[in-house]
Amino acid sequence: MKTRQLLLLTSALLVLSACALSPQIVVVNPELSMESSTMTETSLRMSIDVSDPRSTNIIGQRGGIYKDTSHIRTDDDMTATLRRKLSDAFVRMGFSVMGSGEADIYLTVNTIKIQYMVIKDNVLNQIKIDIELQGICQKNNQQFRRKYQVSRTKDIVKTPSMEKNEELVNEAMAIALGNLLADKALLDFINS
Repeated sequence: MKTRQLLLLTSALLVLSACALSPQIVVVNPELSMESSTMTETSLRMSIDVSDPRSTNIIGQRGGIYKDTSHIRTDDDMTATLRRKLSDAFVRMGFSVMGSGEADIYLTVNTIKIQYMVIKDNVLNQIKIDIELQGICQKNNQQFRRKYQVSRTKDIVKTPSMEKNEELVNEAMAIALGNLLADKALLDFINS
């Protein structure tokens, strides 16, 4: 009887440890908030594109002894989701966002870097998320370029769940996109 209980306990621990170290897919879907100072009334038509030129959608490893199997990666729909979020934000700001075709303003946002790092300590895990976006805006044969970088750290006692990792990545992404949406120089260029 004890052998059977030991076997069941060992099996359960193996299953739990495999789940804890299995790869995770982070669904990038940040909540964007708008400042009232960025609202404008305009008849300008805008085309928005989001691209992901990164060589891989792996953003890091969760740590542990099985680093090769504990990848965290972004979901395959990330660029479409970010495009939709940005389009909704610019519509709330007063712009007419077009799917494609002739527009007055063309905005491209490139996801240059999304990085997830675990820095282990004796008691705490420090999770560090780095995000770098590049905004390229074209209007009347002129171009505006700027990078938007965010670095966030969070101390966590235990290895974070997939939901917690999504929350951390989405918080950082929301800040980076919020910085783009609130960038006075970008908005001045668009409205000039």
